[in-house]
Amino acid sequence: MNLIEKTEAFGTHQCRQFRAAIFRRHDPVGYALASGFLRRASACRDPLDGNRDGNTWLRVVDERLRVGKERFSATADDDEIRSKAELMAALCERTYAGLLVGGVAAGSAPPAKSAGKQVRAGVDFQEAVEAVQSIVEREGVAWPVEIKPSDKPEDIRGKLAAAVSRACDPLWWRRQLRKLLGRAVEAVLRESGVVRKAAAPYVSNWAFTRWKAQQRRNAGTIAQLDAECESTGELVPLSLCVDASVANPENRRNELMVRMRGWEEIATAMQLRGTMLTLTAPSKYHCQLHRGGINPKFNGATPRATMEYLNTVWERIRAKWQRQGIRAFGFRITEPHHDGTPHCHFLLFFSPDQIDRAWSIFRAYALAEDGSEPGAEDRRCDRVDIDPAKGTAAGYVAKYVSKNIDGYGIGSGEVDDEGAVFAHEGAARARAWGSLWGIRQFQQVGACSVTVYRELRRNVEAMADEPDEVKRLTAAADAGDWAQFVELMGGAFVKRNEQLLRPLREIAAKPGRYGEEIKRLLGLALNRVLSGYIAEWCLSHRIVTRAEIWKIVPRWVRRQMEGPPG
Repeated sequence: MNLIEKTEAFGTHQCRQFRAAIFRRHDPVGYALASGFLRRASACRDPLDGNRDGNTWLRVVDERLRVGKERFSATADDDEIRSKAELMAALCERTYAGLLVGGVAAGSAPPAKSAGKQVRAGVDFQEAVEAVQSIVEREGVAWPVEIKPSDKPEDIRGKLAAAVSRACDPLWWRRQLRKLLGRAVEAVLRESGVVRKAAAPYVSNWAFTRWKAQQRRNAGTIAQLDAECESTGELVPLSLCVDASVANPENRRNELMVRMRGWEEIATAMQLRGTMLTLTAPSKYHCQLHRGGINPKFNGATPRATMEYLNTVWERIRAKWQRQGIRAFGFRITEPHHDGTPHCHFLLFFSPDQIDRAWSIFRAYALAEDGSEPGAEDRRCDRVDIDPAKGTAAGYVAKYVSKNIDGYGIGSGEVDDEGAVFAHEGAARARAWGSLWGIRQFQQVGACSVTVYRELRRNVEAMADEPDEVKRLTAAADAGDWAQFVELMGGAFVKRNEQLLRPLREIAAKPGRYGEEIKRLLGLALNRVLSGYIAEWCLSHRIVTRAEIWKIVPRWVRRQMEGPPG
């Protein structure tokens, strides 16, 4: 007897029909919904009470899984999402264009497809934009505009026009719908209890399958594209570019480990002490109990909402450290508990006379919310000082890096203890989790520019005629010597605007896809101290490393250029 059949033991014929309709409507996760119903129905001693509680939960879940004006099921497959995206983009374009009759409304540029038109009498630019905005928000999608206090009226009009252009683009809708629907379904599945240790750790099987399908689609698309140099016409397979970048999990892992070892070398030279601090959210943010089973205190927070809480706590900790003159550098690693709830590990290096004060502040803020709940003292925050006699700090965190990228070095037969699955599967699930919820899994704590490091490594030959300072930095970057690179950039605690090299960006000649100004990386800027004024810096030398502009073109363009065989 499957899970859906087991639900038929509860309630009347009408109750069974009610549940069957929901299971069919959201068929890809029907069994998970049946599991959630059974968990709630079985928790009550009286079957009538259990039937009522389970049905009430299903009714709420059904409402959450039916999005937009047309009550579109969040469990839709990718073909349905594509069709929905086409319809929504056409509706937005039709709505906006229907309000225009020729010219530019109120001096503002509308989307490209509506350029040269003007708002009809009685309808200004703002009203036309609001009509499109209402359509977007009605579907549950966030309106893509962020107005800053410093924005001028023309900046605001430009942002609004770009937002309308996005709303008229099926590709933009496709991305938004995939994100919106994926998170809506996953939130329900976590509450259903299917995201848990051994069964489906970190993400549901539905979300994991969906992520793997997206990876295959991306790989297939990349395989059919080339990067073309606009000035020379040179074509390079895009797959080679991706494989050479940090988008490649192996490159990402190697670079992270190089930087971690570098920070440790710097800390040793400065006689600093390393420690691993852990920050965990209060129990109400966890949908599953540590020992298993649905958490009765769960407040419904998604992993993304929980991450916002952790970020807020971390910002307060760092602000208090700064006020007290406590400085540190290192890395933050964010990973999921078995039920998908995020927590953070911080590998940081402190002055020996500051480390205890830093820990006291960290602990106080970690326990500021619900700090008196049972188990808070032991589970909400933790400190493990690095003992050089037992191993290096980089070695200590290597497993955290590997288990959240590709499982390398853990062993093909080794098990991820948190998720109770093989290490390679746990790593893939952790990556799927970070992608689904938009959570940054690795973040450097320290100002030294990684962009400069990567730019030097990819342009070693181009630096041969540059000043000696640049040559030394290039040699350190090319050798993967992060410690020497940081030292030459100005040291571990150098301010970002005082580093020897900084990224140099310019506004691109061509606007972006949605008519916005795009800042592109042009190269690097060399800073030098003015003679006699050690605190003053000036932009004294430009190093152009990206003079050529590359664009992405379909593979068939190469075949056309090469002509027929023979």
